[in-house]
Amino acid sequence: LWLDRLLLAAPWIVALAVSITFAISFGFNYGVDNQVAYLLGGLRFAHPGLLNHDWYAAHTTQYHPAFIYFSGILLKMDSSGWSIAIAQTVIIAIGTLFTYWTCEILAGRRLALPVFLLLMGFAFLTRMHSVAVSYIFDHILQPSTLGSLGWVIALPYFLKKRWLASGIWLGIGGIFHANYLILGFPIFGLAQL
Repeated sequence: LWLDRLLLAAPWIVALAVSITFAISFGFNYGVDNQVAYLLGGLRFAHPGLLNHDWYAAHTTQYHPAFIYFSGILLKMDSSGWSIAIAQTVIIAIGTLFTYWTCEILAGRRLALPVFLLLMGFAFLTRMHSVAVSYIFDHILQPSTLGSLGWVIALPYFLKKRWLASGIWLGIGGIFHANYLILGFPIFGLAQL
């Protein structure tokens, strides 16, 4: 009985190990690239008196308000930035593991792991970048990271015809990055039709 359970869990264990390895391969990054702009709201949330007289930080519209609270809470937990870097790694690992579930739904249990490993081979090579450097996950935590996670989690629920769960995850992704709301509901809606 335990051997049967282990055999059923083995592909998931391998997928989890690959997902964690892939997530770690992006590195632990904080305060670089787009984060210089995206984390200003979170820094001000974590440290309310910070940058009060800076025009950009204090007097312009922040277009990703949910990310301000998410990153602000992470920065309150650890102002050195490790919480941001670790959250990025965890998010990528979760997203990649949900990709395995999608492979299992589309290819069946027998072929899911080989399909997933082939897909991950391409992901390791391309860093999940495609045309015009669009990507699912990048080397930094930013609003689109959480938007992508919402889509990646919504997809297997959609394929399982669990419309409510799929829609909730699309909405969660859209809360963090509005582009995912604008694109998600029509794309998934058309796919359902």
